[in-house]
Amino acid sequence: MNYRPNYGGGGFLGDIPPAIRQLVLINVIIFLFTALLDAATERTVVNLFGLVPAHLVGKGFVWQLVTYMFLHGDVFHILFNMFMLWMFGQELERWWGFRDFLKYFFVCGIGGGILQVLSTFIFGGANSPIIGASGAVFGILIAYAMAFPNRQVLLWFVIPINVRTLIGGLIVIDLVLGFTNSGGGVARFAHLGGALVGYLYLKQDVLLRKWRQIASQSRSTGSRSRSQKDEPPSADHNAKLDAILDKLKQEGAGALTPEERAFLHESAERARRRQKGQH
Repeated sequence: MNYRPNYGGGGFLGDIPPAIRQLVLINVIIFLFTALLDAATERTVVNLFGLVPAHLVGKGFVWQLVTYMFLHGDVFHILFNMFMLWMFGQELERWWGFRDFLKYFFVCGIGGGILQVLSTFIFGGANSPIIGASGAVFGILIAYAMAFPNRQVLLWFVIPINVRTLIGGLIVIDLVLGFTNSGGGVARFAHLGGALVGYLYLKQDVLLRKWRQIASQSRSTGSRSRSQKDEPPSADHNAKLDAILDKLKQEGAGALTPEERAFLHESAERARRRQKGQH
């Protein structure tokens, strides 16, 4: 039994979960649009919608904390970010769902932007625009490393390495280059901020608490809606759900089997159906 919902439409794009598909399409469309602009107009767009610390702090351009994620400097920049989002984000979205994944993406991107802005008070560069989805993508990377730390990937498509080592190495590189102010024009603190905020967000057990809330709603709603199409959860069902949630908290998402993930997904869907039936 597979816990992954069918996002289907067929073809390559149809196989990509909807949040990632929409993020990639929006980024590509904006990149192509800005590529058609003349140099002066492009600078104006970047200064208005890229993240310029002096504008954020001095002029209150708070929207830049979101819009900077959708601008990219060149083809390699957008290809790298979208590839990483696609490669490491798909399984997370299929597990978390559309809304939770998007929320996490933007939380990490905004957090990365804030840390990059704060770093300019120490290292300078307050008038330099920051662009790219790398902060949000690093949040996705840290989430994947926490969920599947021992999963093997191919570095440069050749060298097998586990995810925790790979992403830990990327963070160490950003730490060294960021604090030695030798980033080479790369917003290292946006990477670090996205990873840090993502780590803290997940360590607060936000998603785990949501599962527990859904489980609680499932039990309370089930006891009040015996006339509904779905039968209320049995004692065995609740005991199994509690055991899986405890395992998730103690050992992390990577320890769950596909069957356990499927069980969580089905429990959540059942709770949502019952909740809708009350309204």
